[in-house]
Amino acid sequence: MQIILLLMGTGLLFLAVSGSFAVINNLLEGYLSQSWGSVNGKVISSNINSSKTKNGYSYTPEVVYEYSVVQNVYTNKTIAFYFESTDSNNAGARVSKYLTGSHVKVFYNPNSPSISCLEPGFFLWENLGVWIISIFMGGIGLVFLAILYSGFMAKN
Repeated sequence: MQIILLLMGTGLLFLAVSGSFAVINNLLEGYLSQSWGSVNGKVISSNINSSKTKNGYSYTPEVVYEYSVVQNVYTNKTIAFYFESTDSNNAGARVSKYLTGSHVKVFYNPNSPSISCLEPGFFLWENLGVWIISIFMGGIGLVFLAILYSGFMAKN
């Protein structure tokens, strides 16, 4: 039982920290992207990825685009700096904005041109859900570790 509590607790804490770092990175990159320069790019592929969930399916738009900065060619698939999983209609609407072969404006980080997006901006509300789930998982992980610790202290 102790090993299960240890593994579950540390695993959930790891996921919480990883999720929090991903959200912080998205918020930071989104904020900074508002002042980035832009170049013309081209959509290489545009489709909808689906995955099975408890309640049916989740749909994520995936747009792969190519652009060049100072004669270096880059490929990326970041539409905006937030986690996007939605229903098929919304995913279809997002993908229809970026059809394969179409030309797009790509915003890129001047200090690291391989980092780019199609829609710059600070998306607090779109990232908030992932952050809340991360904090919740971390809380559960701490509860597991506290139970383990209290059991350990009771034996000693």
